[in-house]
Amino acid sequence: DDFFSETIQLDLNSDQQDLGINLLGSNNSYKKNEFPQIVITNKIIDQTINSTLEIKDQDEIPKLKFSLFSNQQDSIYTLVVGDSVILNNQKWLVKADNSIKIFPNKIIVNNLELSDGTESMSAQSLDSNGENLEFVFNDFSIGELTSLLTLETSKFNGNLKGKLLLKNLNSDPYYDVNLRIDEIKYDTAYIGTLVIEASDNPQSGILFTDLKLQGPNNKVQAKGTLNTNNRKVNYSLDMESLELKLFDPFASDIIKESSGRLTGRATLTGTSDKPV
Repeated sequence: DDFFSETIQLDLNSDQQDLGINLLGSNNSYKKNEFPQIVITNKIIDQTINSTLEIKDQDEIPKLKFSLFSNQQDSIYTLVVGDSVILNNQKWLVKADNSIKIFPNKIIVNNLELSDGTESMSAQSLDSNGENLEFVFNDFSIGELTSLLTLETSKFNGNLKGKLLLKNLNSDPYYDVNLRIDEIKYDTAYIGTLVIEASDNPQSGILFTDLKLQGPNNKVQAKGTLNTNNRKVNYSLDMESLELKLFDPFASDIIKESSGRLTGRATLTGTSDKPV
């Protein structure tokens, strides 16, 4: 119910060597976000499918475009991303030897990296069993993602760098996060740097989180633990200064053009069902 398309056009064509399946959706929307044109093309040749997804704005300029080659041999599916991707009208290069192999009991990601020369993001399996998957970000603009999702220029921006590591994916998954967002801005106002550290260890059942925001007018730290076994929580919040206008995008129906700062300290203990 969240997705709507005013018109959908389906086109099938074939010859002796290949089969084409193309779809055009016009005046589309998803959760109030509008996507004027969505074009999906598929060409099937032997055991290989070449698929392209393209999302265009009202001026028919591509906001997102990428190609995916897929084939199956026995019970193994192999996906390869095309050599370039368009994100927000900008061309990104993709490593040519990238692949995603889907086995019945594991997924192996190899050399999947997007880069525009100054920004990059990558995904790489760290072992042959697909147990550990690492994502690496290098000065990746968070505004790229939010603009892509809404097709509108994002008021929030900043440069994401660091790593996200997913562990034990085939058994008892957990994660380690070590990320920071530098040069965070809202409109033209400089907010500061956000550092995120988080980890989850299924052996101890402890979820650890540490968030630090540091800038000229903002200084906040929130840290603590959640025990998934007994649901006990122990969090603290030290808010020396936090600009109220940062809440505007998340509560636009009730507040706007906020000014001033929040200060204070708080703790949260007890259990997640009965916090204190």
